[in-house]
Amino acid sequence: MSTVRGGWDRYAVAWARRNGGYDLRRAPVPVRRWQRAAYRTARVLSVLRLPPVAVAALGFGFAVAVPVLATRTGAWPLLAGAGLVVLATFTGAVEAAMSVLGSRSPRTAALRGSVTALVQELTWLVTFWLVGVTGPLVVACGVVSGLHEHVRGLAVGAGMPPMVAQTAGDRPVRVLLVVVGLALAGLAGPGLAAGLLTVVASGWLVLAALGLAQLVGAVRRSLA
Repeated sequence: MSTVRGGWDRYAVAWARRNGGYDLRRAPVPVRRWQRAAYRTARVLSVLRLPPVAVAALGFGFAVAVPVLATRTGAWPLLAGAGLVVLATFTGAVEAAMSVLGSRSPRTAALRGSVTALVQELTWLVTFWLVGVTGPLVVACGVVSGLHEHVRGLAVGAGMPPMVAQTAGDRPVRVLLVVVGLALAGLAGPGLAAGLLTVVASGWLVLAALGLAQLVGAVRRSLA
C-alpha cells in the first residue's frame, strides 16, 4: 500500500469517528472525490502551517463576492456560480479536513463550519433577491432550510449519528441549485435571470420542505 493510500485510509477512519461511522471510502463517487480533494488540499495547507481559521476567512471572502459579481451583466453570474460558490463550499470541506488532520476539537471545528456555511447561504439568498427574486420567496427558502439544519443539529446533539439521514434538502443539493441557477442566469442574460432564479428558488423551497419532512421522520426513527 502506498503512503498516499495509507494516509487516506487513516484519514477516512478518523473522519468516520467524527461523523457517526460514515466511511468516505465507500461513499458515492462524487462525494468520495470531493472529500479526497479536500483531504489532499488540507494536507498541503497543514504542511504550510496555514490555520483553519484562515481557510474559513478565505471562504467568507468568496461568499461575500458572490452577490457583487452575480448582479453584474454579462457572464459574471456564471463566474459567481461556477467559480465562487464552488470555491467557497470547497473551503468548508478543506477546513473540516484540516481539523481532522490536526486532531483539533471537533466541536470548535463544527461550530466554525456551521457559521461559515450559514454566512455563505445568506449571501446566496441575498444574491437571488438582488437579481430579482421576490423577498417572501427568498425568506421562505432561508427559513425552511434553517429549520432543516436546526432540527438536524438538535438531533445530533441528542445522539443521532450526523450522517444517518440524507434528505432532498441537504446542503449539497442547495449548493447544486445555486451553482446551476447562477450559471444559467449568466448564460441567459439579464432579461431572463430573475425568472430563472425564481424557478430555482421555488425548487429550493420545495426540496427544503420535502427534506425537512424526511429529516423529521428519520429523527423519530433514530431516536425512538
